[in-house]
Amino acid sequence: MRRRVTGLAATIAFVASLLAVAGVDAAPSAQAGTAPDQVVFVAGDIARAAPNDAGTQATGALLRQQMAQNPGARVLMLGDGAYASGTLSQYQTEYQTTGWGDPATLAATFPVPGNHDYGQNEAKGPCTPGTAGCDTSGFRTFFGSSLDPLVTASSPDGNTEATGWWSTTLGAWHLVGLNWSCEKDSTGCGANGRQGTWLANDLAKNPAPCTLALWHGAPFFSANGSDAEAARGPSVDPKTDAYWKQLQGVGADVVLAGHQHQYERFDHMSAVDPSGAAKGTGQVDAAGMREFVVGTGGGDPGVFEPSGTAAGTSPPAGGWPLAGVQAVGSQFALAGNFGVLKMVLHDGSYDWQFISAGAGNSNPDTVGEITTARETSSVPAGSVTPTTVAATGTVLDSGSDTCHHAGSSTTGPTTSATSATPTTAPATTPPTSSTGDGSGPGYWMAGSDGNVYSFGAARNFGNAAATAGAQTVNLAATPSGDGYWVLDSGGNVSAFGDATLHGQPRPAVLSPGETVTSLSPTPTGAGYWIFTSRGRAMPFGDAAFYGDMSGTHLNGAVLGSIPTPAGHGYYMVASDGGIFAFGDAQFKGSMGGQRLNAPVQSLVPTRDGRGYWLVASDGGIFAFGAAPFQGSMGGHHLNRPVVGMVPFADGYLMVGADGGIFDFSAANFLGSLGASPPAHPVVSVAARG
Repeated sequence: MRRRVTGLAATIAFVASLLAVAGVDAAPSAQAGTAPDQVVFVAGDIARAAPNDAGTQATGALLRQQMAQNPGARVLMLGDGAYASGTLSQYQTEYQTTGWGDPATLAATFPVPGNHDYGQNEAKGPCTPGTAGCDTSGFRTFFGSSLDPLVTASSPDGNTEATGWWSTTLGAWHLVGLNWSCEKDSTGCGANGRQGTWLANDLAKNPAPCTLALWHGAPFFSANGSDAEAARGPSVDPKTDAYWKQLQGVGADVVLAGHQHQYERFDHMSAVDPSGAAKGTGQVDAAGMREFVVGTGGGDPGVFEPSGTAAGTSPPAGGWPLAGVQAVGSQFALAGNFGVLKMVLHDGSYDWQFISAGAGNSNPDTVGEITTARETSSVPAGSVTPTTVAATGTVLDSGSDTCHHAGSSTTGPTTSATSATPTTAPATTPPTSSTGDGSGPGYWMAGSDGNVYSFGAARNFGNAAATAGAQTVNLAATPSGDGYWVLDSGGNVSAFGDATLHGQPRPAVLSPGETVTSLSPTPTGAGYWIFTSRGRAMPFGDAAFYGDMSGTHLNGAVLGSIPTPAGHGYYMVASDGGIFAFGDAQFKGSMGGQRLNAPVQSLVPTRDGRGYWLVASDGGIFAFGAAPFQGSMGGHHLNRPVVGMVPFADGYLMVGADGGIFDFSAANFLGSLGASPPAHPVVSVAARG
């Protein structure tokens, strides 16, 4: 009998449906009660005149191609759309003549103004529309057909030239566009200025599962210069701190900005500076927003170099040192390579890809990449890596994340008659507990940075840093429990203890946007399968291939997999709870076609293989076959979404992204990270014994 207990608290992956395929046990679904996915393309700092318009032309061509492939997509233009003064003539001759200015694309564009849209006049003080330094007529006239309705509908000040802020809704997402040149259109850039007051009212009136804000000047960035100006930074722009704090206060999720002519992805950030840190430094905060800097639309390409470095200075051999360049919270950065950020906004989560436009600085010494994350204010080690401009269409950075208030767009928690009260709330042990002796039960957690945390008898055999542009996605224990494999989204496998490396997919094997999601060992431990988001199964060692979904279009990503006890088959699970069974795997049911309050996150087998559980990101449990229902977290508030579950003793335990453990077994509680969450979210859990 299938039993269901599910509630509404948080989500980790996108909600979608899977298609039934002949010869594969699967239940098709049409997910009800969820908002449809939305695709947006993002960049700022775009249009230059010939002969310096190679970057503009390249990103325009890329955008034209991507918009054709993604009907209904929107464009978020982050300001400084036309150089040098944002006049109507410059927009018409530099911007409109590229893919950015295609009529259908213009109609789908949501813009915010940049400093060049004010004629590069950044003097403070009240602003009178139409006066020197406050003339946004080119920007406002050019984008008027799409911008005016946004401003009119969302601003109590009406559609005046002095206002550049707006809000709208896309699917499950609330979007807020702000005017970074806030000296021009308010009594200042503080929370009590005209824009800050509007923002507070707008956020109060528009609670949403996910919130995204965009404005021109990035609050956080690594030191960046160009061929035309000296380097500045890192992170020296606290001007919009008040807005950041307002947004974080309501649980907003993403900030998009430009002004710095680079691409950079940050961890979740707070605008509160650590004690003793310089103003504008900020700090990593799990409750904050993730920032993307996308000033890569075609403006003078940036260069990573220490603050104050004169324009045109050649870097030393091996690249500039990260000290003095990299900002706190920076996880990946690229300067000198033009491109566009593609985001898919799901109901409760989002994916991103930074796509190269195939143009940039011709000198490889000036195309710099930073791939080692900096999470604290300690001085970073290493150097900026010189690289070359990537070919058009190359995905240079990708990933996914969850919204803080995921799931709140659905109808609310439901609980069946078989519900049970959770037996254990999150408890804590020191975050580096690693004293296990390997003689009894225990478990490991892995963070997205590859750090491994061990509890009980589970031994810590080491950590595995993710490869460049990837993040850790899975930890799998060996059959003996005396080792484990750690897998990242790029397919890199690290083996520890008695785990043996049997191989890993070559990067060229993965298609653009395809990521590796899980590793499942064979019963002998002499092999494993690696699975991808597109349902591809890749066997290594003594693992055999029994089929996969790689040749079928899927509306939702494959998130995880489990082998059968004999190792002669395996299951795959997708985010809507659809199950695909291969080999000797017996299909026992799925949630495909059923309404969910939160997406399914993982598939977990019983020890005897006679059943399995599906766990949703809100902690709801769905039991199939002979899998016993032991309880769930459905209907209970969670600080962070559930990201994994494993059989444990006579029941099972779940782990949250903050490392909190929910134990539904008779075994002694072995600890968690719940009260001391790691800097990087937990992504996987595996049990020993």
